[in-house]
Amino acid sequence: MVRSVCGSCLFSFFVFFLGITINGQAQKVESIPGPVIVCPADFDDQHTSIPPPERFLKEQFNSARRKTSTFEVTYVGFSTEARAAFQQAIDIWETLLVSEVPIRVLANWRPLASGTLGSSSSGTLFRNFQGAPKIQTWYPVALAEKITRTEMNDNEPDIVANFNSGANWYLGLDASPESGEFDLVSVVLHEIAHGLGFSGSFSVSGVNGSYGFSGFPQVYDHFVENGSGLQLIDSENFNNNSPNLSDQLTGSSLFFSGDIVKNNNGGNRAEIYAPDPFDNGSSISHLDETRFPSGTVNSLMTPQIGASEAIHNPGPITLNLFADLGWIHTNIDHEPLTDTEDLSSSFQVTANITSDTIVFFDSLFLHYSTDTFKTSERIKMQATGNPNEYQALLPEINNPDGAFYFYYISVYDSTQRQFTSPGQAPDLTSHRFYVGADTVPPNIIHTPPLEFLRETDETVSLEAIATDNIGLDTVLIDYFVNNVQQESFGLVRSMEPDQEDLYEGEISLTDLSLQVGDTLKYRIVAIDSSSNNNMTLSPEDSLHQFIVEEVFDPVSSYSNDFNTASADLAGDFFVSTPSGFSDGALHTKHPYDSAGQQRELNFIHRLRIPITVAPVDQKPFIVFDEIVLVEPGEDGTVFGSDQFWDFVIVEGSSDDGETWQPLAPGYDSRSEQEWLNRYNSALSSNGQLSSAVGDPALFKSRVINITDTFDPGTNIWIRFRLFSDQLAIGWGWAIDNLVIQGDIDDKIINGLNDFIDSKEDVSLYPNPTNGSFTLDVRFKKPLRTFSVAIFNLLGEQVFERTFENTGIAFSNDINLQQNPDGLYLVRMEIDGEFLVKKVLIRK
Repeated sequence: MVRSVCGSCLFSFFVFFLGITINGQAQKVESIPGPVIVCPADFDDQHTSIPPPERFLKEQFNSARRKTSTFEVTYVGFSTEARAAFQQAIDIWETLLVSEVPIRVLANWRPLASGTLGSSSSGTLFRNFQGAPKIQTWYPVALAEKITRTEMNDNEPDIVANFNSGANWYLGLDASPESGEFDLVSVVLHEIAHGLGFSGSFSVSGVNGSYGFSGFPQVYDHFVENGSGLQLIDSENFNNNSPNLSDQLTGSSLFFSGDIVKNNNGGNRAEIYAPDPFDNGSSISHLDETRFPSGTVNSLMTPQIGASEAIHNPGPITLNLFADLGWIHTNIDHEPLTDTEDLSSSFQVTANITSDTIVFFDSLFLHYSTDTFKTSERIKMQATGNPNEYQALLPEINNPDGAFYFYYISVYDSTQRQFTSPGQAPDLTSHRFYVGADTVPPNIIHTPPLEFLRETDETVSLEAIATDNIGLDTVLIDYFVNNVQQESFGLVRSMEPDQEDLYEGEISLTDLSLQVGDTLKYRIVAIDSSSNNNMTLSPEDSLHQFIVEEVFDPVSSYSNDFNTASADLAGDFFVSTPSGFSDGALHTKHPYDSAGQQRELNFIHRLRIPITVAPVDQKPFIVFDEIVLVEPGEDGTVFGSDQFWDFVIVEGSSDDGETWQPLAPGYDSRSEQEWLNRYNSALSSNGQLSSAVGDPALFKSRVINITDTFDPGTNIWIRFRLFSDQLAIGWGWAIDNLVIQGDIDDKIINGLNDFIDSKEDVSLYPNPTNGSFTLDVRFKKPLRTFSVAIFNLLGEQVFERTFENTGIAFSNDINLQQNPDGLYLVRMEIDGEFLVKKVLIRK
């Protein structure tokens, strides 16, 4: 599969827009879960002890101990003694790091794989936040919060750390473990460091080495160089996902090359761990064990911690590495200037400068240009008299036709690093604003709140995000009943904090006397406050439309062979008999459309009749035959992950279509080998189109258990959805012989029936759970492999593990305590057969 750009995001992350531009495009803040780094045990006794840093020792017994940061730990399963050891490590970090935002740690005491002492991850990674020193780069949330001095992840854990309850731990605080004992304080210090940012994104799969999540590196990755001083993430040196990069990652000659590390290490870079073969979860994200052996002050962040080895000091290399990452930082707080039509004035640029170290204010300059820094000027910024505040004036624009101003602020601090606002200016970013007559129309983001309108509905609530470079004058609704325009009305700007761009209103239906079959159409209109009163219509060339539908009573079963016309379903699919087919079926457009610049398209067909979910013993299943020829995701990807491109999915709603939940994880052409073979049999030269066509021989049966998502007795709506991203496309989806809770053959509803006798042989307990539960399965025979994947109701994968050489009686503890409350789908797979159960997390 050839794809020329990064694939679309399947699910929306926490997003807001910045004044940072890259090649003229505003960048958005995005977040993803952090990677897990593992700490294995070295069972050879080391008999070494490194005491805590002098800074900590001076404050250790001070009742008014001066902390420069605060950690808040949630303990799960820890004894009193283990908590005390954990807290000792926290106390050390609190005297070494500077942050105004509390750093929250979720600490789990639980069984881990044999030989593993602990593992940890940043709870979240963020990129393109305001003030980020490096753009298009993932930062661990604790570091991002330190830089921004704001809470960014809604009080979720900043670090998730696990410690092996089965290890032979030394829980003392005096750095004196005996033979065979592993010092818990040392391991906690180590795992916390990973969660704070001592972690890269490099990996090796097959012969190829790669880096990045969603195509973007972590901040740590920027500093990784080979012996010749070549940066590994520089595409001019090494291609991502290439054998050449794999050779570098396994060549035992890689270095962390930060300026602060080198300036405090005799000009030398720090050797990092790069063994052959690549050690997933450990390679690159540690210092080299040979260069920093047990008993030396920099040995904490080597890949293994040995028995009777105590290291209560991160060491100067690690602390200087953290400084390079951003834990020693200079903030340039500046509110970017916005477009204006005023050509007759100069423009004041103001910034607040604060730092963890000394700032050289003689180096504080405002740089500006009107030609994207082909030429530029600079002005020294002067103190205003307010604490930490500095300013400079940009001169008037001497161009009656208007012009763009491009500018950035720069300053050096005592670490000899230059900081800019925005980050990486001017080569990759700059602030910019336009001076002159405004011709830019407003921007509107709006999604219709409903897919259909019922004759009993009384209102339609609408909301939109509307923005403009100058400012908005009016945001209103035009609407039409049976193509007759009604009186327009304005939407009201939200008064909620951080939602000043949200506009809300509702259309009252009570006086419109709508009947079944009537149409309600509308559009959103935004007019800016410029001299030109620029206007945007959304949608631009059409209207959103609802057709008033009859309200049907819920039924207990439904079936349709699609051989006769039916008004039971409505949407984007077609009941037809294409060439090569002998009878009717429900078909998407063949081929379906690519989203192109829209980033994503959704083709939806909905059953208009609600279904009452049957009890578990009365076959609460959806069964249908189907052909799926849609773009397959990359090898190994699962629904909800990056590079799981186009997909089809069956969803249900229990709130009249306001929200939809997967009845089973989405899937693509890889779901059946015959589908994948057919899709790949007719690819275009660039891999962007499969001209392969479906035929009846490709029909396969699909079985979905509704009670994996909804409780018996719930009335639900059901819909079928094909998701298309902006690149490759294929023939599409065909559905036939749909049966919902009707006369279903028992042989086709027992997932994994070749491996288990009945669903009663699979149990999850406790359920509901606080996030920690046990999965028990009794198999007919021992298995070679058995895979478990867990998804939330957004379809995002939160857990995956493959178990090998299981016995007949399988049992495994699963911990999802770091995940929010809600319903989760636990999918078990053996040789392409699936069984899905649900588990409810309720803390």
